[in-house]
Amino acid sequence: MSLHAEPDFPNHVMEDEAVTYKVLEKGSKRGGKLLVSSNGYSNGVKVTYP
Repeated sequence: MSLHAEPDFPNHVMEDEAVTYKVLEKGSKRGGKLLVSSNGYSNGVKVTYP
């Protein structure tokens, strides 16, 4: 047993999957738009006026 053992990593590479996005019209707590990605991230949509 070695104190400096390497972690077990898979010996194959996963192919990158395309990330898809969906806009939820009333997805935020305050009723605003929410952008949700297929990889688990979500972002609030900031509204700017000219």
